[in-house]
Amino acid sequence: MLNYKKKYSKYKTKYLELKNQIGGIGECIFVRHTAENARQAVRNECKSEDIKKFDPKDLKAAIVNEKDKAADFLPKLKAAGFNASQLKAAGFDAKELKAAGFDSSQLKAVGFDASQLKAAGFDAKELKAAGFDASQLKAAGFDAKELKAAGFDSSQLKAVGFDAKELKAAGFDASQLKAVGFSLEQLKTEYNALELKIAGYDAKELKGVFSFEQLKTAKFSLKELYDANFDASQLKDAQYNASQLKTAGYDASQLKNAGFNPQELKKAGFNPKELYVAGFSFDKLKTAGYSATELKTAEFSLDQLKTGYNALELKTAGYDAKELRAVFSLDELKTAKFNPKELNNTGFSFDELKTAGFDAKQFKIAGFSAKELKTVFSLQNLLDAGFNSIELKNAGFDAKELKDVGFDASRLKSAGFNAKELKAVEFSLVQLKKGKFNAKELRAAEFSLDQLKQAEFNSLELKNAGFSFEQLKEAGFNLNQFKTDGFDALALKNAGFNLNELKAIGYNLEQLIAAGFNLKQLKAVGYNLDQLKAAGYTAKVLRYEFPFEELVKKFNARELKEAGFDAKELKAVGFSLEQLKNTGYTALQLKNAGYTAHNLKSVKFNLSELKLAFSIDQLMNAFFTTRELKDVGIPAKDFLKAGIPLSSLDTSGFTPEQLKTAGYNALQFKEYGFDAKKLKDTGFTAKEIKAAGFN
Repeated sequence: MLNYKKKYSKYKTKYLELKNQIGGIGECIFVRHTAENARQAVRNECKSEDIKKFDPKDLKAAIVNEKDKAADFLPKLKAAGFNASQLKAAGFDAKELKAAGFDSSQLKAVGFDASQLKAAGFDAKELKAAGFDASQLKAAGFDAKELKAAGFDSSQLKAVGFDAKELKAAGFDASQLKAVGFSLEQLKTEYNALELKIAGYDAKELKGVFSFEQLKTAKFSLKELYDANFDASQLKDAQYNASQLKTAGYDASQLKNAGFNPQELKKAGFNPKELYVAGFSFDKLKTAGYSATELKTAEFSLDQLKTGYNALELKTAGYDAKELRAVFSLDELKTAKFNPKELNNTGFSFDELKTAGFDAKQFKIAGFSAKELKTVFSLQNLLDAGFNSIELKNAGFDAKELKDVGFDASRLKSAGFNAKELKAVEFSLVQLKKGKFNAKELRAAEFSLDQLKQAEFNSLELKNAGFSFEQLKEAGFNLNQFKTDGFDALALKNAGFNLNELKAIGYNLEQLIAAGFNLKQLKAVGYNLDQLKAAGYTAKVLRYEFPFEELVKKFNARELKEAGFDAKELKAVGFSLEQLKNTGYTALQLKNAGYTAHNLKSVKFNLSELKLAFSIDQLMNAFFTTRELKDVGIPAKDFLKAGIPLSSLDTSGFTPEQLKTAGYNALQFKEYGFDAKKLKDTGFTAKEIKAAGFN
């Protein structure tokens, strides 16, 4: 078997050598790499590894002869390891090498220029990436739009010679071209006014290039058109109104020259001064509807204004009576609603003003006093004008004059006349009383007590007028009248009336107490315990006038305690221990009343309170433990003094050392059960332990 294989291999090798001599073996297996075999490789569409030993020139020639196979075969060249330089040297052009898979950078590196690569189908973006600049690409035939798409900006494209028209066609806007230095002159032929406005050109710059209508269409504002120095008449023709033009900045003079009339300019908000400066006459301004006030502000003189406006209009404009007197009559000034005061201040006399038709009421409203007008108008005129009695009195009219024109006593009193003055002009006592004069004022007017009593002044009013109780009694007033008229009990007590008299006519207990009568006096005239208690007397006060047995029936434990009664007294009359505790009696006070510690413990007195009143024995008899007594602060020495044996202190919580310090001796500890060792541990000396009976 082995020999057979060796023989087979030997014959196969011989066969292949013979086959190679005549041109090849198989479709893509080549012993010799000739031009003919290269054509066969192309024709048979051999793989890249089958062709890598062929001369690139032979392969190029083969591809030329086998054109229909080129598209599929070219990519195999690069895969076979041939580089761009080799293939270019072999005669492959840029288009073929692109088809073989080489990129623009690789082809540029082996010497292909931009034109060749463009012809090969590379776009501007690929060539820019390969390192070609805008100038080279422009020379290769790329237009501005292609170069813009490749990423070149307007500045770069302008630098290589593209003009505004080409760059606009490439999609650049006016702003971009303006930014890289294109002038308005260069841009105006390619872009409209709106585009150039967006690019940043103002109306003033574009005014010489575009028409007014074009700039308006470009949406320039009125203010921008104003800043561009367009004439107002052009804007008026474009249907802008005066108000809009004023807002834009045009003054009245410019708008007048543009053909606007005063009414239009007034409506636009111009003041008359501006229109006057612009050249409009006074008559035209008045016709336009400006008021006297507005024209005065525009500095027209009074002489000018008087020809077109009446006194009232000029008054409204701010001219005062003094200024207008020089150009208007008194009647005209009166019609203008100047008041008498204003006209008087300009020099018109009272008589002139009265003759002009001003009455007393108008003088009063203007601020003149009755005193000033007394010589011009009658008292009746002044009264009709609304002057009151006070004003007329101050003007110098006397009580009789004022009485004669109808003033009553009340109004004359308000005016400041006293009762004596009014009595002198024959006002009666009844009239004076009705006029609100009091008894004191009428007494000063020398009316007698009898007269005042007959005028029905009561005793209190007469007392306040200065009459004494004696005089009032002599005049016939009695105690009942005094009370009825409003005297309080204190006043009558001070007048000499006694308690029985005041009680008899109806003054109540509270009033009599307020008058200063004391408890003893009040009890003496018959007031009982209930009445006096109801009037506010406490047990503390009443205990000195009433026996304890009566007080107990009317007052509670707390009130009796506050009155000074002790617990023993309250216990004796039946108050319970709980009531006495709640009243506030202390443990000691209740102990003194006869209660034990056990009693007090039952009503919840705490041990801290009880220890202040009871001994240790008493507290222990109340079933308090020695531990409880210790816990409230009773020291061990007190237990020793009380004779409490150690056996009773077993659970008290005291340590042996504390009990020894308190005074308990070794013998007592021994009796309690301590041995010698425990005594020693407690701190007793050997001598003390021996004395306790230990040897």
